[in-house]
Amino acid sequence: MKLSLIEAPQLEFKIQPEALYPAIIHTPANFCPSACSSPLPTISRSTSTSPQRAFLKKILPYALYTQRLTGIPASVTLAQAALESGWGKHAPGNNFFGIKGKGPAGSQWLMTSEFRNGKNVRTRAEFRRYHDPLQSFLDHAKVISEGRYLRHAMQHTQSAEAFVHALQSGKRRYATDPGYSEKIMSLIHRYQLEKYDHAS
Repeated sequence: MKLSLIEAPQLEFKIQPEALYPAIIHTPANFCPSACSSPLPTISRSTSTSPQRAFLKKILPYALYTQRLTGIPASVTLAQAALESGWGKHAPGNNFFGIKGKGPAGSQWLMTSEFRNGKNVRTRAEFRRYHDPLQSFLDHAKVISEGRYLRHAMQHTQSAEAFVHALQSGKRRYATDPGYSEKIMSLIHRYQLEKYDHAS
């Protein structure tokens, strides 16, 4: 995990996802709005590789699903998952977002990098484990939409850029990296991910 997130409490959606999408809660690939059928934007070889496009395509249904459930822009979820997991190469315990604490499948102690007093330091921390990727994406949505420290970002769901900056503007930020907002927005722009926001 390259970035360190705030310690996130266990949360429950006010509206359970099972009540909204009972047929697809365990198989999100079956939930695919029209945006899913659209190919990912063509990226030049200098800025993208096939594995990166394949990763975005794989997690797109999860991002669209949590967007339908909470309003969190799909572009932000896609970019965060890509950055936090190193394009899916570093997601131990199905933790695609580097969320700390104990998860549905327990926890794991991992080395991570955190910014403290302006310096990047290596440390060991407890991170959540999940039974499958869907749990990770749902938990990520819970932490943001209903968490005490990040839910203010839900006032900015109509703009990916405003949403990302809101995640980093509170007393307890999503990530300790001072350049986190710029990194997320760079990915969103490079891979033209905003086209998936508010897809129906």
